[in-house]
Amino acid sequence: MMITSLTKFRHSILPMIFATLLTIACGSQTQQIAAVTPIPLESLEVSAVGELGNGAQPLVTVTAAAADETAAPIAPIATPTPLSINLPNDEVLRMMMAQDEVLKLEPREGYVEIEEEIPLLYFWEMFDGYDPETGLILSDKAISLDGRQVTMQGFMAPPLQLDLTWFQLTLSPVGACPFCTSAQTVVPDMITVYPTQDPILYSWEPVRVTGQFEVGAASDPETGMFSLARIYADEVEIGVSLE
Repeated sequence: MMITSLTKFRHSILPMIFATLLTIACGSQTQQIAAVTPIPLESLEVSAVGELGNGAQPLVTVTAAAADETAAPIAPIATPTPLSINLPNDEVLRMMMAQDEVLKLEPREGYVEIEEEIPLLYFWEMFDGYDPETGLILSDKAISLDGRQVTMQGFMAPPLQLDLTWFQLTLSPVGACPFCTSAQTVVPDMITVYPTQDPILYSWEPVRVTGQFEVGAASDPETGMFSLARIYADEVEIGVSLE
């Protein structure tokens, strides 16, 4: 009976003693833990390099470099702004004409004599070929007509947006308006037309335009549309018979 009581006492007291010792040990370790701030990698520098014998790896001592409080702050990168699409109609026309005033090209083989006061210019007469590096090559006839009144006919390409101040005149009807960003993307059977009066509503019928013809690389200030030839049309006739 005595032995049984001692056995029960041992089984009951030993776990309590063990738990108490474990709590004391953990508590002492916890009290020694302190917050540690990591050192940024960019602030580390190599202060000494040594070599060990017997083919061992080099011994590198790394220390923390002091922060340079006098370093100039890095300026933020400017965010590019998009082209405005709300320029007044007369402002777009004025800016385009200003570009054309300084674009004066010279023909490769000489000026072509054109007797008609207002000649009818066809699409296939505007270019003489294509260069992979520079794009379409303007013909001597087109350059000879620079700044003169011409007539061209074709079809209106569907506009990129309804309130544009220009439209694309194409040789044949197209389902979408090609957007050109460089000379390499300009197609030979299309010319940009800027009506000098009121904007023209889109029509699927044949169109004839008459106005000042200009050649040279230029970009529309409102949309960035690139062109090699333009007509500032004083007259736009819709529903005509093509010649």
